[in-house]
Amino acid sequence: MKNLIMTCLALAVCANMSGQKLDAMSRVALQQMKEETSASANASCAKSLGISAANTTNNINAVVKLQEGADLSELTAHGFDASDLCSGFAIVHTTMDDLAALAELESVERISIAQRKMELMLNQANAMTGVDRIHEGFGFFGAAPDDRANNITSNNKTYTGKGVMIGVLDSGFDPNHPMFLDAEGKSRFKIIKTTNGKLLTTPEEIANFTTDNQYNSHATHVAGIAAGNYMGSNFQLQGVATGADLAMGPVSMEVSNLEYLKYLGEYCKKNNERLVINMSFGQNVGPHDGTDVYTQALNEIIKQYDIVACMSAGNQANLQIIQKKTLESDEDEMKAIYNTTASINTIDQYITTSNPSPINMDLVIIRLKTKQVYATYPIIINGTAQNVIVSDDYLSGHIYAAEETIHDGLKGYSIKSDDATNVKSGYLIGYVIKGEAGQELATYSGASCPYYTKTAGWNENFTGNGSILNEACGEETIIVGAYVSKESATFKSGTRTIYGNYKTAYGCTTNDILSSSSFGTTYTGEDLPHICAPGAYIESAANRYETVNTSLTRTVTDGTASVPFCSKMGTSMSSPYMAGVAALWLEANPLLTHQEIKEIAMKTAINDKACNEDNHFIDEGRQAGAGKIDAYAGLMYILNENETTLIKTPEEKSFLIRQIANGTYEAYQAGATTMSATLYNMDGKVIASNNSNGNTISINTGNANKGIYLLKVSTGKFSHTQKIVIR
Repeated sequence: MKNLIMTCLALAVCANMSGQKLDAMSRVALQQMKEETSASANASCAKSLGISAANTTNNINAVVKLQEGADLSELTAHGFDASDLCSGFAIVHTTMDDLAALAELESVERISIAQRKMELMLNQANAMTGVDRIHEGFGFFGAAPDDRANNITSNNKTYTGKGVMIGVLDSGFDPNHPMFLDAEGKSRFKIIKTTNGKLLTTPEEIANFTTDNQYNSHATHVAGIAAGNYMGSNFQLQGVATGADLAMGPVSMEVSNLEYLKYLGEYCKKNNERLVINMSFGQNVGPHDGTDVYTQALNEIIKQYDIVACMSAGNQANLQIIQKKTLESDEDEMKAIYNTTASINTIDQYITTSNPSPINMDLVIIRLKTKQVYATYPIIINGTAQNVIVSDDYLSGHIYAAEETIHDGLKGYSIKSDDATNVKSGYLIGYVIKGEAGQELATYSGASCPYYTKTAGWNENFTGNGSILNEACGEETIIVGAYVSKESATFKSGTRTIYGNYKTAYGCTTNDILSSSSFGTTYTGEDLPHICAPGAYIESAANRYETVNTSLTRTVTDGTASVPFCSKMGTSMSSPYMAGVAALWLEANPLLTHQEIKEIAMKTAINDKACNEDNHFIDEGRQAGAGKIDAYAGLMYILNENETTLIKTPEEKSFLIRQIANGTYEAYQAGATTMSATLYNMDGKVIASNNSNGNTISINTGNANKGIYLLKVSTGKFSHTQKIVIR
């Protein structure tokens, strides 16, 4: 006999919360904590909240959005331990039992307590973006010695990100890896926040730090891309902003992330540095409209400190975890099957609608062989969410649900379970959602909760559009997708290719937008990501303390030490690349705002065929955003703009030169109106010359014999002479 309990009644702690001030995902987590009374259930739920099992009935940290014009006075007057986070937001240290009292305060608009299960989003690249030319005035990065002899020997003062701090929030740090050491052998990391919250700020403390995670190299690899610089005798590898300062912090519960971001903002403000943050993590579950408390608070801190915050787009475009459908009639329905198994019994889903009309959602048990529905469990009835706690012949588990108001007064629904189990073999759990004709439905699931897509009629309406991370939908971050800078890599364990992983026509070869790179169109019509950067098989530093690393590419002997490097791919790699580029640009003009950095990246992007017709998802949306980052073009744009503003670029830093083709060189001088270029042999004879209007000139040396030459570029006001070797 069926033993089914469905509860429409909210818990007392939630019922007392006027206007449902606790957001839906937090309410679901809180219901799990309150309703599961066993010790093991409490421990499991505590983990999802970021609370130790010993404290399941006590201390929690909440992000509180205050009513417009409110401050902390009412909170402190009622005995709450509250502190300012940023304009309109506070951190409150409280207990579960006191949440109801907190929600009753008039100054409180919304509350978030649930830890987000942030997922880490897992050379050639610098040459593709022009970063190499920014480093040296010409393309030295990754070149063989013979290739370098063909380049210009430049005395230009170059851009390396000086005066900028890059903060990396991640896991798996090795801040004393040789790729992060300065000329004196000291770590360029200035601040370390440990996993237990301790701040390390002295060179001695940082030198004695080993790692925060011996099972991971993600953070070390990411930081190396953004700002690493290894110049060994037998191997050299540079990241992007090789002169920037660095800071590290763990991927922790949302309150800690926000507090640390504020700390870094204050530190850089005090030290007259610009702050760039990289966040190669996030989650797909959520409303995807920027209305959740965490995303709003994050964006407010970014605005307050003018932080350039680069965030991974995500790596879920090809996972089929997004379902979207416009209902054609009142009887139409959107349905799918969860891929729950004995080892995967997680359901983690967020549902949005396009108009205020209520929806109905049933959990169902489907027999795969016949596609017949054998059991039905209503979880949303006429727009109201209810829990399903069941143990019968088909389904066992606790499935929690909560609704909330999101943008424009619409409803969003959080559905979550950590123990949903289909009892009978050959049966799976699915859902059916109904609403009125014209209603646009969207479901966002986590990568740990994929769909079963082999049953016809239950495998429709899946799309990559919407796979963008939930936190990416705020207005202040720069969202970064990935393109293929290298389509294969040789590891110590063998060679791997992108096509071997994805097997798609587009998205696997050099210059393609990476097949897995997430994207989405927001409800306002904005296409995300904003920009794409190199993100495939990027080689960078590896954590020396990692016990097992399957992505090692090489171990270099440096004196008596072994220095490991590894190769990874994904938007986790493209986001720090963009962070490094932002640091280069901020050195050229420290007064650029975080929004101007975003605009320049998009305005100067490369928008080629891979971003358009040769894109795997071109029929579903704009996977490439504005296109691929062009660091060199962006820098030229900034230097040229500096000439028309109060910012004055020093002469030695306003001149750039590069080789654009075999035998053809291009020179750029910010603010120039006319330019001339002349190539001389060492006897002073003119070999080639050219004149041009504007700030850019090219000269072809194809008719010159092998040898050493002088290239003189003049603007009428300035003159630059470079030595080049033609082989």
